[in-house]
Amino acid sequence: MQGNQPFDEAYHDDLKALLETRNKPLIRSLLAELHPADLADMIEHLDPEDRAYVFALIPQEDRPQALAEMEDGAREMLLQEMRPTDIADMVEELVSDDAADLVRDLPEELAEEVLTEISPAESRKVRRLLEHPEDTAGGIMAAEFVAVPESETIAQAIDRIRRAGEEQEDIPHVFVVDDLGRLSGTLSLRDILLSDPATRVAEVADREVRSVPVGMDQEEVAVLARKYDLTVVPVVDEHEHPVGQITIDDILDVYEEEASEDIARLSGSLQEESPADSVVAIARNRLPWLLLGLGGGVLAAWVISHYTGSLERALHISFFIPVIAAMGGNVGMQSSAVVVRGLATGEIDDANARSRLVKEIVVGAVNAVLMAAILWVVVVLWLREIRLGIVVGVSLASAMFFAAFVGSVIPVLLRRVGIDPALATGPFVTTTNDVLGLAIYLGLVTALLGWI
Repeated sequence: MQGNQPFDEAYHDDLKALLETRNKPLIRSLLAELHPADLADMIEHLDPEDRAYVFALIPQEDRPQALAEMEDGAREMLLQEMRPTDIADMVEELVSDDAADLVRDLPEELAEEVLTEISPAESRKVRRLLEHPEDTAGGIMAAEFVAVPESETIAQAIDRIRRAGEEQEDIPHVFVVDDLGRLSGTLSLRDILLSDPATRVAEVADREVRSVPVGMDQEEVAVLARKYDLTVVPVVDEHEHPVGQITIDDILDVYEEEASEDIARLSGSLQEESPADSVVAIARNRLPWLLLGLGGGVLAAWVISHYTGSLERALHISFFIPVIAAMGGNVGMQSSAVVVRGLATGEIDDANARSRLVKEIVVGAVNAVLMAAILWVVVVLWLREIRLGIVVGVSLASAMFFAAFVGSVIPVLLRRVGIDPALATGPFVTTTNDVLGLAIYLGLVTALLGWI
């Protein structure tokens, strides 16, 4: 099996053509050329009724990893079609973190049946991982790792690695533990290969080890890994004993998952949507924030209703209501997007939050003055109204400044009170800026109506 061809549109088109005739030999030949990750990608792009048929034709040795690489929706659909013994066979072939993710997707009774089918050692390993919430360090770690006592020699460490290598595919780092079994350092394979076999592990171990507790949020783990350029993150229990490791592939998955989740929430969805979701499920997911947006629109209309007298006396005042509302919303979303991203990636923390927020607000103020000046010129050239241009320009500058302030500060405040900024910032900022911008503009116009 080649197993190294990239999945592209041509493969997908070829597979769709072969599926029309159900040509099993040619389908098997095509699938055998693909990497498990590409097989997962291909199956996700198929119609639901074709997924189980194609999955059954994947080479036996590629099925477990292909299933592990799939998005949750497609994987759950396939698992519903499988027998518990077939699922157990694939769980046995996966590393513990992938196995735990797969079992976690199963209904409780089916999950228990699968765990009784696999070997007792694998079952214990997976059960320990399932005890931890899936979005924590314990939930994404792999239970497989190599630990050597610091009192042993390099030769003894190599023997331990050889024995572990019979069951583990990858050994990126070796953990070093003290006499009490606590994590005290790490050994790279380079250190092992270049050291004299008689040298004590304690003499060459890297003591600057960055470990995380099992309960740490996965997003914090990813931030720590990026900050210190870690390819492997040791996970320890409350006694500092190593219980697992998080490798770079899992850290990258966390970044992708968190980014997708934040984008989904900023766009008005409670959770990331999958192509496998039904129309009803997607609509229900988006509805709460649409209702909040509708409430904000009604509130803005209520504000306008209080200034009908001013609008009736000078109709051209209403021309600029959409401009004020749109520009305030744009500035607010720009500022909030930058701050939410900074909070998610760790670029904004307690140490630099104030300076970053001040900078974002100042940027908003500078842009507000420039946009106000441009709008003043537009009003003067269009309507020949210098005073109205001043009022509209000042209103726009004020609305944009407050929008930058709200968009920058609200995500930080939400984070401090325990609310996910990505979930609540968008609707909150949009509604606040619409109402505030209109109140500033119409209030200022009403106050200066005689002067205009």
